Amino acid sequence: MKNQLVKIKNKVSFTLFLAISVALSWASVFASSELVLTEEQAMVLLHDSPKWQQLEAEKNRGELNLALLEEVYQFGLVTSFNYLTTNERQLNAFIPVTSPIKQFTVAIERPTSYGANFGVRSQFDQSSNNFVHHNSSAVLGFMAGLDLYKDFLGRLTRAGLERGQIGKQLASLQGTIAQDNLKMSLRKLYWSWVANKESQKLMAGLIQFSQKQVDQAVARKSNNIADSGEVARYRSQLVSRKATLLSLEFQERMLLRALREILPQTAQKQITLANYDLQETLGKVMACSAFIGTQEKAPDEFGFFDDLHNLLLKDANLQDRITRQHDSIDIRLQTEYRVIGKDFSYGDAWTDLSDEQRKGLQLGLVINIPLESKKGTTEDIKRKVEQGVTLNMARDQKSKLEAMHGEVVNSLKLLGDVLGNQEENSRQLKISLETSRKKFQQARLTVQQLTQEQDGLLQSDLDVINTKLTVVHTLLEYFSVFPLTPCPLNLRNTL
Repeated sequence: MKNQLVKIKNKVSFTLFLAISVALSWASVFASSELVLTEEQAMVLLHDSPKWQQLEAEKNRGELNLALLEEVYQFGLVTSFNYLTTNERQLNAFIPVTSPIKQFTVAIERPTSYGANFGVRSQFDQSSNNFVHHNSSAVLGFMAGLDLYKDFLGRLTRAGLERGQIGKQLASLQGTIAQDNLKMSLRKLYWSWVANKESQKLMAGLIQFSQKQVDQAVARKSNNIADSGEVARYRSQLVSRKATLLSLEFQERMLLRALREILPQTAQKQITLANYDLQETLGKVMACSAFIGTQEKAPDEFGFFDDLHNLLLKDANLQDRITRQHDSIDIRLQTEYRVIGKDFSYGDAWTDLSDEQRKGLQLGLVINIPLESKKGTTEDIKRKVEQGVTLNMARDQKSKLEAMHGEVVNSLKLLGDVLGNQEENSRQLKISLETSRKKFQQARLTVQQLTQEQDGLLQSDLDVINTKLTVVHTLLEYFSVFPLTPCPLNLRNTL
């Protein structure tokens, strides 16, 4: 019996130990899955997100396109081997059947960006027939080609390479701008979350106050001091504020959903908002608003859109230069200077090549002239499309640059006035509400009038939070166009 008790005790101890171990392991899992998020940490996570890495890859697309253009202009080795054998019938004694025929060619060629190409080649041929066996020849030649009109001296080729260089800069610049926009979108989500939390705190405090008012009204009703209408009015206010809080919590879930879409690595983590200093942030907002207001015109040096505009114009001019030659005449000269050796074996043919040095020269001229107007029509359409797209994009960037600064300066001034009036309104409503409470206690004010004043103060406080958020969003939108703006709220240089 004693042994059985010891076994049971040991089994219980082991089970308890196992349960504690499992609980601790799960606790560690849950602890590691919690993320307390700051704005700075969100920016760090952003740099490791798929969207950021995708934009980083897009920045290299221009470099890839340029590399594909430049890789054409390098030495290339070309080899070929041909073998032909036939059992044809010989028509007469003077027309022999040549079989087999062997041909081997090795060439090194290189096109250039000046409308010319050059290379060297070595060719070995051997054939046999009824009269000659192992007729062998060796050819050593130097080849050169030159465009005489359309791409004379490489004017189109170099324009294409220059477009590749501009395309590389454009891709890098556009990728940087897109990354700045993504960063500002994340920061806007973060501050929307902060504003949402501030609204929830305000609403939670007022719900507690409303609950006290309901309890007090119920107590007064039990003492026949208040009626059921007063109790119903306070309860209506309470459930209304609870509904508003639930709505704010729903909005928070939507904000977190949008945040997780940008930072999918947080999908399995429980995200909570870290502590933040609103007063410090408001000080930064005021400093940035004041600095932007001192800029009389759009500060090109604080952004990339002016550089983008200039690159687009250069690209449009180069593309137009290329497109204008679309229906031009093609004239190309191809030459080859060769030395030929012949004998009855490969080795003897090569020796004959070096000894006798029999020389030859081949000249070729290729002319391609369009005889119909289709290429001319295509050229007109290409110019309209290319110029329309590129030039309008350049104009759009320039107008966006100029419009953003002026609109933001005016908007910040208006929002500052709105915020000042709203804060003053809240201060006055607080004073009025204190007086109204005294009047209500003296039965000089109805419960409906008192709750209306309370709801008015609540709405005014919520409006203050929303207006502050609008100011922050406006500044962040400004930073997406002028990311180098030197002001404390712009974290580009620190993140």
